[in-house]
Amino acid sequence: VWNHPALGYKYKYFNPQTMRYVSTLQEATVSRNGFISDRFARYRSPSAVYITGIAMQLIYLVETAPTHKTPDHPNYDRRVAVDYVYDLEMDASGKIIGGEWYQNRHPDFAWTPGPGAYA
Repeated sequence: VWNHPALGYKYKYFNPQTMRYVSTLQEATVSRNGFISDRFARYRSPSAVYITGIAMQLIYLVETAPTHKTPDHPNYDRRVAVDYVYDLEMDASGKIIGGEWYQNRHPDFAWTPGPGAYA
């Protein structure tokens, strides 16, 4: 499993019913009951009440060949940008409880350092 540090991300909302980019979270959120063209309907959590579309670009660092350059500098790091499209399932209170990827190429997992990791 690859394990690369994330450097940054940016995202846009889309309405999963119309598949059009929108400006606000509210415009990107549809009621599960009203989502008539949901290709993932059979996989949805029974607790899902709302669906929100997200298109995200993630920038992460990958390995580079070792060098003896001194001093080291972030400009020597190799950055990779990938685009992911997914939706989020939310319960009645708006809590994220799941979601679906719109393409097969996506991360297996994501993680953040735990409390005290930088102490």
